[in-house]
Amino acid sequence: MAVTRKNRLPRDTATMPGLAKWLEHELKHLGLMLLARARGMNTKVKAYKESVSSLVRAIKKSMGEYKNSDKKHDLKIMLAQAEILERNTKKMF
Repeated sequence: MAVTRKNRLPRDTATMPGLAKWLEHELKHLGLMLLARARGMNTKVKAYKESVSSLVRAIKKSMGEYKNSDKKHDLKIMLAQAEILERNTKKMF
């Protein structure tokens, strides 16, 4: 399908690969944040928690922008994983 003005995503919509990499990055850094907290690096932990919350908001926003059902399904899976990460991050820190 050709990209036209009608079917183009808004400029501030995150891309699917970008969201997937962001989620992967946050999952990898969970262990590092446990170590950071043990060492008293609370600012770093706070920034991590804010980043995870921003990720959840970005995925929710992107779900409303995409019309393709396959992409929406992928976003639902990513959202579920990100929400689990967010809940557990709030419990741990």
